[in-house]
Amino acid sequence: MKKSNRISQKTTSAIAAMMLGAIITFMAALNSFGETKNLTHTEISEDELAEIATLERAYTDTFQKEITIDFNAEEVRTIKVYDNNDELLETIELGEGDVIEKASSRNLVHKAEFLSEYNNTSIYKISI
Repeated sequence: MKKSNRISQKTTSAIAAMMLGAIITFMAALNSFGETKNLTHTEISEDELAEIATLERAYTDTFQKEITIDFNAEEVRTIKVYDNNDELLETIELGEGDVIEKASSRNLVHKAEFLSEYNNTSIYKISI
């Protein structure tokens, strides 16, 4: 008699533990459901939309460039400067150890705000 009572107590404890785990999981799922939110275009400011558009255009310009692989060539760094209307103002290509020699280009880069860098291409935007 004592053995069957022991088995039913273990079974009852196991069932209670499983139910408690299920309740905790269910409550966690309910709490996390309200925390996720999908951003819509109305929740993103106009400045953020403009920056996203600038970056997308810059990446498109970068990937449209024909890619050639020369293992003996020095690494070239490209700097692209865009204006408020996302129009490319200037593209500067620098080899290893090179500096921007043209004063107007150097001033343009210094006035511009750095946005992103990808694949040796730096993207800047200037407010004119």
